[in-house]
Amino acid sequence: MGKMERLAYITRCLRKNGRIEKNRICEEFEVDERTVKRDIEYLRDRCDCHIDYDRNANAYIAPSPVDILSPARYLLFYAYMSGMARSLSLLPLVSDDIEKMANRTLDRGHRELSRAFSYNFPSTEPFDTAVLDELLDSFKTGRCCSISYEKPGAEAAERLIEPLRFINYDGQWYVLAFCHRSGGMRQFSLSRVRSARIDEKSRSMPVNDEELDAIVLGGYGIMRTSFGRAEPARAVIRFTGKSAAIVARQRWHFAQELRTGTTSGGPVTEIALPVESFDELLRRVLFFGDEAEVVEPAGFREEWLRAIRAMYNKYCVE
Repeated sequence: MGKMERLAYITRCLRKNGRIEKNRICEEFEVDERTVKRDIEYLRDRCDCHIDYDRNANAYIAPSPVDILSPARYLLFYAYMSGMARSLSLLPLVSDDIEKMANRTLDRGHRELSRAFSYNFPSTEPFDTAVLDELLDSFKTGRCCSISYEKPGAEAAERLIEPLRFINYDGQWYVLAFCHRSGGMRQFSLSRVRSARIDEKSRSMPVNDEELDAIVLGGYGIMRTSFGRAEPARAVIRFTGKSAAIVARQRWHFAQELRTGTTSGGPVTEIALPVESFDELLRRVLFFGDEAEVVEPAGFREEWLRAIRAMYNKYCVE
């Protein structure tokens, strides 16, 4: 059994009894004390678990509950993995591996509960796995990749790219890459890549993880326009009615700011968040109907009003 099984066992014992003897871990998994010490350090440093060591009892103690790797979290993770496998048409190819993972980390009672959990992606776009294989080989070997990419409403065009990051957003897969045709960073939907093959040309764009993280996490949604060349704009949306309570409990972006209050008309929630492309955010705002109002910036507010006028003229004016 590997590290994941040991961590699950340790946290399960700490959660149930508040303590676990070091020798018990060594005997259960046939490992030495140094391995156990590294596991405990991992839980402390990476998972922020408060675990003390009682030298007299040669045991580890948890003064507060340890909920990391709890059965509930594993059930949610198991459901997510199963849902992801279904969306990518990987079942039954990986179903055995997922089942083994659940058997190793969950007791019999919780394994039976797993049938009551499911995770369904709201929408998916299938892609050619052969394309992904070529992109991964391109990334791994440090060579460019020639792709045939089809934008909506246009014919496929050839592009030479250097894959840098693979991103799943809302069930859809994208590749962030340096595009030789445009001379800059671009983002491509895997479902629109019709073919891909490794090129002989070596990659010229250095991989800078900090810069790539800034691009991926820079603004709301998946759509990017500046790719790190400029700071995202700050959008503010105001919600009223039932939507105020709904949005107050949601997380749209890790850097968002939420303000809640009450007016004579009822509860109000304002959300402020960074955004590069307003198109994606506009669609989400319109989902809330007349209970959502774009406050700023002025350009985004005008786009929102223009969309409302267009819908009115199309469906309400005879």
